[in-house]
Amino acid sequence: ADASINLGANTGISSGATITFTNGTTSFDVVTASDIIIDDSQANATTFATNLGLAVADQSIYQSRKISNFTDANVKSPLTGLTGDDIRFISNSYGTTGSFGKIEKFNAEYSTGANGIISVEIGGEVFKATGLSDTLDSAVTLQSTTTDKKLQINFTGLSVDFSTEEAAASVERSLEYAFGTRQLIDVSIASGDSLNDIVFAINQKTSNSGLSAAVVKVSEFDYRVSLKAVNEGTENKYELFDASSVLTNSSIATINEAEDAIFKVDGVEIKRSTNTVTDALSSMTFKLLQVTPNYGEVSAEFINVSVTNDVASVATTIGDFVNAYNDLKLFISQQNERDPETLQFVETAILGSDTVLKTFADRLLSEINNIVSTGNSDYDSLVDSGLVIEDFEGTADTIATTNILKFDETTLTDIITANFDKIRKIFELNITTDSNNIALYNSSNAATLNDFQLDIDLSREEGEQIRLLDSEGEPVTSGGNQVYLTYADGKITGKTGTVVEGLEFLYSGSSAEVISISIVQGIADRIYNLANEYTKSDGVIKNTLSSLADTNTDYKTKKADLESKLTDYVDSLRAKYSALEAAIQSVNSILLLLDAQNAVNTARN
Repeated sequence: ADASINLGANTGISSGATITFTNGTTSFDVVTASDIIIDDSQANATTFATNLGLAVADQSIYQSRKISNFTDANVKSPLTGLTGDDIRFISNSYGTTGSFGKIEKFNAEYSTGANGIISVEIGGEVFKATGLSDTLDSAVTLQSTTTDKKLQINFTGLSVDFSTEEAAASVERSLEYAFGTRQLIDVSIASGDSLNDIVFAINQKTSNSGLSAAVVKVSEFDYRVSLKAVNEGTENKYELFDASSVLTNSSIATINEAEDAIFKVDGVEIKRSTNTVTDALSSMTFKLLQVTPNYGEVSAEFINVSVTNDVASVATTIGDFVNAYNDLKLFISQQNERDPETLQFVETAILGSDTVLKTFADRLLSEINNIVSTGNSDYDSLVDSGLVIEDFEGTADTIATTNILKFDETTLTDIITANFDKIRKIFELNITTDSNNIALYNSSNAATLNDFQLDIDLSREEGEQIRLLDSEGEPVTSGGNQVYLTYADGKITGKTGTVVEGLEFLYSGSSAEVISISIVQGIADRIYNLANEYTKSDGVIKNTLSSLADTNTDYKTKKADLESKLTDYVDSLRAKYSALEAAIQSVNSILLLLDAQNAVNTARN
């Protein structure tokens, strides 16, 4: 039934006007009770939609808006003819901007029947359409995975093939060009250019295009241009668009298709864009050199990889650690050397009274003597690893030094061989968890929280799947907001600027769970943290030098001021004494005159 509804008092659509809303099958009319306008500002449009939604029961009122970064001219085959008017963002809650945000990511997965997928990401929000047929010739609605917002792409009249992986990839690339998420690089070639000129023009754009060119001599009179993607993998595949028909009369053949490396580790298939894989297993690099026979089949051949403890390298590294520590201790002793007779610092002890060096030396000694919570009291300190702490009496050339480290190479190697994991815990970062689904992949000294819990639920909205809790299960916050870790492809990562910055975990679980984690730093980690605190770009030494420079500048300013005042005072004294000298000379002249007159008078008498 007709309804008289107050939708906002503005001029535009006059009072009493009838507005008909239809979806193609059903419709309803709204008779306005006052003048309204919806194209003057976003606020008016939002007010109109909000009031209409409140007034009309059981109706969802949406607004439609263009995507801001769609460029019609950049649309390529197979979507030629698609325009920005064919792509609309639909929502019942807009901000104040004239167009919605940019599409940041686009993905298309081909259909084998009716299961194709198109998804995009806008402002961190994912929109997805599933169950697509192998030909796109109608409007496709992508529903947000987290809200009731929608994105509509109208493929009507295009009859886009979507039946193969390559066809879907062509749809994906065409939309990426139009949305600006895949870059179009123009290369200008002039009439009469040689092959070398063409290669030069292409290579001038390599840093942006990722495409390089070279002239290849096939035979005496056969020269060709070879094009190659700088980086490997399907993500770096390139296409040529011959806008000016430059290549129409040329024969172009694809020698090698862009492909990703595919391999299995313990039955899990992994894809990477390069044959050098550094992130499949922690601290291991795989270099894939050739295809193994019968890949993917029952008769496939596997390469067995075994990893053993490298005792020799560990012993060498601990030896290097000892030498570096002892060199540092000798330096500290040299900076505190005193003359045995005067007990004053010797000339080379420049930092003898420096509080920064003294504080560092005290903290270093404390770390060396610390006990590590390894869970094994027989192996929880440096001396348990075969190292000995003792005083060095000194020689004719080297100053005596207290608390240096010594070791016997054979003894050290034997202890490491028999107790490899126990010795490792003394030196490096250690982690314990109550779940087999998580393992430490990488660590950072930036992390400051040692005992915590991870509340994991991968079904939650992206960005909120991994919540950080303290050891008691209470939320960890920053600036009043819940702290989250990121999750992608089985990897959980602590965000920059948070108390778990730089920590990376591999996660193999699928159901929701809360995992308790305890991280203990070994002595090498702690010493590294201590040294980094002093030596980093904004560390103690840098700040101390900056403070000393400021103090030095202040002293120079005061010195210059005192010198100026001293000069003025000297000039003042010179002026005074010059005047006094002139006065004395004047008196002396008078006295000489008087003496002369007195002599004359005496002679007359």
